[in-house]
Amino acid sequence: MKIHNTTGGRIFDAANYVFLSLIGVITLLPFVYVFAGSFATEAEITRRAFFVGPEQFSLGAYEYIFSTPAFIRALVTTVLVTVVGTVVQLILTAA
Repeated sequence: MKIHNTTGGRIFDAANYVFLSLIGVITLLPFVYVFAGSFATEAEITRRAFFVGPEQFSLGAYEYIFSTPAFIRALVTTVLVTVVGTVVQLILTAA
């Protein structure tokens, strides 16, 4: 249902869509950078200030993360806290 049938209302709607789209893109860019950086080499990350796609694809970061016991321990801790927290909240909410 369109509320604004006037020319001014349509201009406002268009400007609003453009503004909110720009805010959405600006909000997503850091996530895109981190995701792209996870597939880049260390040299590329230090050389390039910002990129949305790596020049050279590398899984080195993931190999390192999954080879260290600290990551596995942190993952297990996160899952345990989530499961225990959810169970406690369900019990307290149902009581």
